[in-house]
Amino acid sequence: MQWEATDQFGNLFVAMSEATSLEELKPQLASLVEELQSRNPDGFQVTFDFGYGEINGPDPEQVSHVIQIPWIMEVGQDAGFWQAVTSYLIEIGPTNLRLERA
Repeated sequence: MQWEATDQFGNLFVAMSEATSLEELKPQLASLVEELQSRNPDGFQVTFDFGYGEINGPDPEQVSHVIQIPWIMEVGQDAGFWQAVTSYLIEIGPTNLRLERA
């Protein structure tokens, strides 16, 4: 996943995703978790904003990384998708990972 700094200070990184399935999204989620964990060892939150087609962290009030992924706007209400993605993030993430659905 290629993260691009979008401000002059390097505080906000954005990556575009063309994933159309959870399998395609998994490596991108792993990259997001790795980036957030390296910068926030005390814990962080991954927020899925289905209305805007974004996945971000480490905090909804102070975002540093955003994956823009239009496909999640289509699956946002699918309970099966949410359950599968939650299970995957719990599997790969640190014990202090929090998830939020916006």
